Amino acid sequence: MIPKLICLTPVKNEAWILDTFLKSASIWADYIIIADQNSTDGSREIISHYPKAIVIENNSSIPNEPERQQMLLNAARNIPGPKILMAIDADEILSPEALTPDTWKTIFSQPVGTILKFQWATLFPNSNNFWTGYHLPYGYIDDGIQHTNTNFFHGTRLPTPEGHPIYDVTEFKVIHFQYMNPERNVRRQRWYQCLELDNPSIAKDAIEIYRKYHYEQMHTADRLSVIPQKWIEQYNEKGIDILKTYFEDNYWYDDEVKTLFDKYGIKHFKKLDIWRDEFKDKDPRDIIDKAVHLWLRKTQPHYFTKVRKIDNIIRRILNY
Repeated sequence: MIPKLICLTPVKNEAWILDTFLKSASIWADYIIIADQNSTDGSREIISHYPKAIVIENNSSIPNEPERQQMLLNAARNIPGPKILMAIDADEILSPEALTPDTWKTIFSQPVGTILKFQWATLFPNSNNFWTGYHLPYGYIDDGIQHTNTNFFHGTRLPTPEGHPIYDVTEFKVIHFQYMNPERNVRRQRWYQCLELDNPSIAKDAIEIYRKYHYEQMHTADRLSVIPQKWIEQYNEKGIDILKTYFEDNYWYDDEVKTLFDKYGIKHFKKLDIWRDEFKDKDPRDIIDKAVHLWLRKTQPHYFTKVRKIDNIIRRILNY
């Protein structure tokens, strides 16, 4: 029996990209399960136009990644029959090779319990370029095993049980749109940096937080690839312009940052380089903080060289 393809997607105020995501996912997925977390930007109305979409309520007032992933997993497992779970965020779509059923044949032939890893193709704004990252576990040929992610955020989206087979999918990629809305990205990344300061998932200190959340600045021209013309053309045929300019006018991240400021005090965040634009008048940094942040900005494109050694010196001397 051919397994059902079930897309699992968390949403909170994603109206800026939802049509692009849902048009694409509706082509390849049998079901699109969306855990909506109190959206106020019209996301629910957009979702209502897509018959394959099933909305479940995530009523949490705080980031709750382990719980929301379990909600999505439970909802998917209520659908009978064999299934492949695909944990695709709202700012991601599959490259158009995935829109052809034959492309999935090799994936369908993998044994139950296989972890499917996909490579990101992150679009670079205002250009025809993208950069690629590691293969990440965004698919799972479901066997009912428990998901054990406990990370506050940026944990694994699906079960990754030790010892299970892994299939690195090469038939298509996951196209990532995060940076196609630069204004939104800046505000979201600022919120993430504030959250991570007290809830480290990968980054452990202010320097590592900067390096992690300004990742796009590492990708100089020699690290970029040209977007295949067939991606643009095949999605255009489906009524999706993947290179269009994306806007959002509901920057709820700023309110979340202000809530954290009220909770911990402004000075708690002085080691973070987040004090431009809307938060310039709240800047608590001294001259040393500003000098460290200038160093981080200037050296971010060269992070893959010896600058990490100097980062460690700054950590030891200035307790960063």
